[in-house]
Amino acid sequence: MVWTVATMRRTVSLALVLAWGITSTAHAAAPAVAPAARKGPYVQHVSSTSAVVRVELDGPAPVRVAVTPAGDAGVKVSGPDGGADGGAAASASKAFHSVRLDGLHPSTRYSYVVHVGDRALEGVFTTAPPHDTTAPVRFAVYGDNRTDHAAHGALVRAMAMTPADFFLQTGDLVAVGGDPAQWKTFFELEAPLMRERCIFATIGNHELYESSGSEFAQYFGPEGAPAVIPDAGPPEQAYFASTFRWGPARFFLINAMVDYERGPDRAWLEKALADADGEKDLTWRIVALHHGPWSSGPHGENARLHRAGVVELLRRHKVDLVLSGHDHLYERGIVDGMPYVVSGGGGAPLYKVKVPRPYSRKSESVHHFVDAVLTRASLAITVTRADGTVVERCGLPKSGTWDCDPPPAPPPPPPPPPKSTCGCRVAGGPSSPATWLGALVALSAWWARRRRPRD
Repeated sequence: MVWTVATMRRTVSLALVLAWGITSTAHAAAPAVAPAARKGPYVQHVSSTSAVVRVELDGPAPVRVAVTPAGDAGVKVSGPDGGADGGAAASASKAFHSVRLDGLHPSTRYSYVVHVGDRALEGVFTTAPPHDTTAPVRFAVYGDNRTDHAAHGALVRAMAMTPADFFLQTGDLVAVGGDPAQWKTFFELEAPLMRERCIFATIGNHELYESSGSEFAQYFGPEGAPAVIPDAGPPEQAYFASTFRWGPARFFLINAMVDYERGPDRAWLEKALADADGEKDLTWRIVALHHGPWSSGPHGENARLHRAGVVELLRRHKVDLVLSGHDHLYERGIVDGMPYVVSGGGGAPLYKVKVPRPYSRKSESVHHFVDAVLTRASLAITVTRADGTVVERCGLPKSGTWDCDPPPAPPPPPPPPPKSTCGCRVAGGPSSPATWLGALVALSAWWARRRRPRD
């Protein structure tokens, strides 16, 4: 064979084509690696008939959420980003997914699997009971996790061993809301809790640091919040406010870091409270926020709420209890018949009581959580330190006051009459002139009788 220039060119071209084909076939045959989960999966906004499954991936990819109740082969659900498929809902390709599941049953434990390519991310949750339930509701309250990861982790381990239907967060989950690394740490520490139960969270001031709260809204905010919260000018809507029902109780999660004299947050709160006034089978109304109206810690009372008349608004709508954080301690008290609890000992540096308030009944600077058991007749709390020891146990009858406060001390006996310090003599006393004169007259009469002649 004679190797001409043309022959050599054809041979090289054929070799390149074959090499490209082999390489392309190898690439096509290699399965794509599905992105791993960066946060979650976890559930949000659990109700008696629905839940929202959220997960953040390392990269964009479609997901499919399959749901199975205990003892059943499947359940019909639907999701906003894709159609229903028996017991599954789909979400389009992206990094963060929030998939709503509807058509669930009350008081039912569900297993779910988030399918991402060949990965299967599993979790469980239990739906809320029906509104007319007579079963007790159990939840745990904590907040202000922030920077002490060892204390935060110890608290999570103690809470994970405590039965609870859900967790209630009083805010400041991280120190800087705009720092992705801090959110990653938070989700890693909270995984034992979020794996099986829902966290309902209020926004704190630290979620707004280096951020407009967009990260909080994405991870824990109400459905429909925009991906980016505007950080200039007045708020366009109550982005961080939400409410949920669990059995006989309705919870109002409000943003304590805004002005309540006017604006969308004030309008939202007034409407939410008014809507609950006529709600069927509703016994308890509980408000949760970050900086509350009462505290003996360094931050003290939230002046914005008092100036705007929010406390009076809560009283008019028969709110039974206010839960807050912000001050890194535990405190329980009652103000003009309104009970409150401050729970800000979730891992942030602890604060001492600065100004003991007359309405405060118990306080301690300690990392802790509050275990609450609620029935239609009463609320019982057990406050537990991170090491498992108990701060106090206390009860709150419906429309009553804390039953763990010692009875008021009896009034002291009246003091004895003061002793006289006067140096003068009392008239008629043994040393007075009148006494001596009387004695002299009596003696003279006696002597006269003795001198009288006898018959």
